[in-house]
Amino acid sequence: MIYLVILAFLIFIAYLVLVFWRKNRIPKEIDMALDNIKYALYALFSFKYVDEYGDPINGYLSAGVVNYIFSEQTSSEQGAKFHDENYKLICSEARNVAKEEYICRVISLAVRARIAILYQQKEKDPKEVVSAATLLHDLGIMELDYETPGLYYFLKQSVLILGVTLRYVKGEIDDYNFEAEVFNIFPSKWNNNK
Repeated sequence: MIYLVILAFLIFIAYLVLVFWRKNRIPKEIDMALDNIKYALYALFSFKYVDEYGDPINGYLSAGVVNYIFSEQTSSEQGAKFHDENYKLICSEARNVAKEEYICRVISLAVRARIAILYQQKEKDPKEVVSAATLLHDLGIMELDYETPGLYYFLKQSVLILGVTLRYVKGEIDDYNFEAEVFNIFPSKWNNNK
């Protein structure tokens, strides 16, 4: 009898550890997936801006546009200075993102995944993310009619997006194939169980 009580107690402790571990793991995984998307966008924008703006402006501008899209602040002093001096340029380039449907799809899914996780976790107030999504929708970047991706599907696909973007930036694939691969990675409808 005592063994059953001990066994039940150990099972209960194991359950609590599993629940705690899973609760803390999910935000880290979604953050990792979002970081993959941000790195991919940064690399893509930096590649696109280098001819027009040159170094190092293309890097600061790329970071500024990604931060604007995800409603984040820069982490460097030089980035903050660039942001303050070039806010109109950053906003203008962010509006230009709306012209690229495949980029808008990636951003839309990333923001939707972030909102879904915030609602599930109930640890942060998702109002700021929802207001950022509204701003992106008003700019023509955020598409509201896409499904919200499942966490593990989104994590896997974010790695693929980062990989295909890096191949594009290195010149291994052309514009047409890059866009086609992005649409293939994030189709408008998908099976979250893949």
